[in-house]
Formats: sequence, C-alpha cells, structure tokens
Amino acid sequence: MDKILLGAGHHPNYPGACYFNLREYDIVKRMCLNIFTNFKDKMNLGIVADNTNVKDYNSFMKWKVDWINKYNPDLYIEFHLNADASGLANGVEVLVNPKFAGVIPVAEKLVNFSSLILGNKNRGVVKRDDLYVLNTTKCNSMIYEVYFLSNKKEVDTYNFNYVDNVVGWVLYRALKSF
Repeated sequence: MDKILLGAGHHPNYPGACYFNLREYDIVKRMCLNIFTNFKDKMNLGIVADNTNVKDYNSFMKWKVDWINKYNPDLYIEFHLNADASGLANGVEVLVNPKFAGVIPVAEKLVNFSSLILGNKNRGVVKRDDLYVLNTTKCNSMIYEVYFLSNKKEVDTYNFNYVDNVVGWVLYRALKSF
C-alpha cells in the first residue's frame, strides 16, 4: 500500500461519542495528527482536512468522501472510538466493507497487532456494507475503532499522546507486513 490517507471520524460540530467530558472527534483528530507527524517519513501518509463550512452532517460526509476519492489513496483509514450504553464493552475492532476483500488481511493484522501491543480485547474485523464512508469511497477503506470511549478503564489507559505513537507504530507494522 503506497499512498495511505488518515482521517478522524466525525467533525468538530458533530463530535461522535461524548463521555467523561471527552469528545470522540477531539481524541481521534489528535491521534491522526500525531500519527501523521511522527510517521509521515516512514509511510506515504496524507490526512483529511476539516471543512467547518458545511451546513449539516450529511453534507460534511459527502464532502469528505468526495475529498477522499479525489485524493485517490491506496488505503483510507478512519479513526474512531467505540461506545456502548453499559460502559462495560471494551476492545479494538476494525470495520471493513466486504466488497474490498484485499483490505481484510491488512485489517486483521491491524486488529491483531493493536490487541497484542495495547493489551485490549481483540473484537476482530467486522464486515459492514451499511456505513457511508466504507460504502462510498472508491478505495480500500477501513474504520479503526481503537478503544471504547464509554469504558472509563479504557479511557484512563489509552487517552494519552504516547498511545497515539503506539497506535502509529502498530499501524506502521501492520502495513509494512504487506
């Protein structure tokens, strides 16, 4: 995979999951920026810009997918944090669209390395064809759910800048193996 594009899930005005006075978007944006900064010399990385001029979330998603398709990467990775109402679920998972079968081995490496290195539960690769970004990008794409923002123990363990670098290293190792 030569050209890799990173993106933060959600948007400043539509922040995704919010728990413990933390916003999903803020964390994954920081994570993307740190990984881009620290690994751009090791991998051919790009990063999706923000567009705060959009009128609503659907317009933003369309703008984002158009931007991804115009950039035309070999792989798009969107970072997210998972959430559940009980606050008990934990672990890492990677969501993929099964129509891009070539990305599944990369996703499996990513989720396996993440679980091993970060020490969180391996929830596996989940095939989804109902998610807008996975369904409308023209390139291999995945959604990387790094941990659960709704789980206080995971937040206390993983919400630190150094973890961003660990995630970057995990991503680098997973992609380098292909």
